[in-house]
Amino acid sequence: MRPQRYAYEHLTGETLHPGIILMHVCDVPLCVHATGGPDSHLLPGTQALNMADRARKGRHANASSFRWRGISRAQFHARSLELRTALLEHGWNETTIRPLLINADPDAPTLF
Repeated sequence: MRPQRYAYEHLTGETLHPGIILMHVCDVPLCVHATGGPDSHLLPGTQALNMADRARKGRHANASSFRWRGISRAQFHARSLELRTALLEHGWNETTIRPLLINADPDAPTLF
């Protein structure tokens, strides 16, 4: 059983049907923030709903916005650990987490 599924079932008391998957509202694969309430990052759904959500958010294979695509397994692992560390240290802090998700340097100069 995946950690996300365990967290969701444990915290909500709901047993999910094997055909139901958990969709990440936050788009962080490591996230296990499940409350069963409106602030939950995990929502039950079908694979079709998950694929529609993925396409809507631009996380599909051809999306240029998903910057983790095409990197080596070692780089993916390093970024995942960096993301997990940031989540453990700061919680879900959009200012800290978003640059890690999109692989942007938070100290890089901006146009505006």
